[in-house]
Amino acid sequence: PEDVNKNWIIIAFSDSTYYPAARIWYNQLKALGYENHYLIALDDQVYEKCLSENIRTKKASSDFNRDPKSLGPSGKLSRLWSIRLTTIFNLLRTNVNVFISDVDSIWLKHQNLNLLPFPSLIDIYHGLGTKHPLEAYEKYGFVVCGCIGAYRSNERVIEFFRQTLSNKTK
Repeated sequence: PEDVNKNWIIIAFSDSTYYPAARIWYNQLKALGYENHYLIALDDQVYEKCLSENIRTKKASSDFNRDPKSLGPSGKLSRLWSIRLTTIFNLLRTNVNVFISDVDSIWLKHQNLNLLPFPSLIDIYHGLGTKHPLEAYEKYGFVVCGCIGAYRSNERVIEFFRQTLSNKTK
């Protein structure tokens, strides 16, 4: 049987705009006793700030602010999701489970991630979103919330990400 109790890491992404909230998020998790959370720096400024403030950090798969003038609002959102998915994929391939959180998520208590309220047979978990985007909600009857999710590092999930990322350019 697969080891469902692999190490978990908790990640959140931030660029310079969201860094004040990201710092609060990081420090709150630290105060709750977490030692496995990282701020994923979307740009070099955030990466340097994290290093100077002793915040555990990793660089995102690519720089979010690369060619910012060439992107409109939907282009920036698309790039952010591409970076998030690629970064999660790369982390999963290092044999750790990944729990993703937005920096504006409020954590109130410490939770052993190996005891999450979903069965070990579930490889991917997302909260439900609202009805946005409406066309997806009308088609499928639900929308996945990207602000919180959990991914078990195993061949099924890694292959899911591999296929998802290979389809993003089609």
